[in-house]
Amino acid sequence: MQTSDISLWGTAVLMLLTGVAAGLFLLVDRRLGMRLGRLLLVSTFQLAVMGTLAWGVLYLNVWWADVAFLLLVVLAESLLLTYQIRMGWRFLPVLFGAMLVAVLAVGACLLWSLTAVMPYLSHHLLMAVVGLLLVLLHFSVRRGVLIYLGSLRSTTIHRQYMLSCGATHVESVIPSVRRSFRAALIPLMRTMASPAIASLALLFCGMLMCGASPVAAALIVWLFVAATFTSTIITLLLTFYLSDRWLFDQQGNLKVGNP
Repeated sequence: MQTSDISLWGTAVLMLLTGVAAGLFLLVDRRLGMRLGRLLLVSTFQLAVMGTLAWGVLYLNVWWADVAFLLLVVLAESLLLTYQIRMGWRFLPVLFGAMLVAVLAVGACLLWSLTAVMPYLSHHLLMAVVGLLLVLLHFSVRRGVLIYLGSLRSTTIHRQYMLSCGATHVESVIPSVRRSFRAALIPLMRTMASPAIASLALLFCGMLMCGASPVAAALIVWLFVAATFTSTIITLLLTFYLSDRWLFDQQGNLKVGNP
């Protein structure tokens, strides 16, 4: 699908209707409308930057440009998560390493599956695969890490009791890991429960618009669901493992206080 396939008149009518709807919304709630306008400008700027970088990668058409773009995207996502979690910048290398391993391993397997279904796909598709995985991972990983840290703080006495009774360090943190997994997978479970109206429908319709068959589009959607589930679990497990020495002292006491 090319930009020449998009109708100019249809786009103009849609923009006109959007302007009318925005005007009506501003009459009802001007404060929130101004906030939405600022968010629109920020998102447009971000799309312009990412689009320019992606165009540069496609223009260069060399493997190291793809690798640099992927590292930059994963780093940006890690920076955003580190800021939202508010655990200090020492947490950045942990998140970056965990997400990089997860999205590259799972993304490579997913790309392998996609090229088997559609062998004409370019190797540049890895950029799109990793980017979509990061979007799906963002909320799950953020919720999982926040719930894990909050659970560790609220169960300090219980963990100390388990350690005093002979439990290992891994056994003492298993309840917090369980709560983290539950919280992280809730967004994915909601998406899976209503695929016809959730975000997966956008992916499905996008592939149909680009010429994919309905069977291939449905298969790819569920491949992305499996990839999201796997990458979420891998990212959380690696994050917990790599940050363990930073979070606990030798006696198993939590060294990190409230953010």
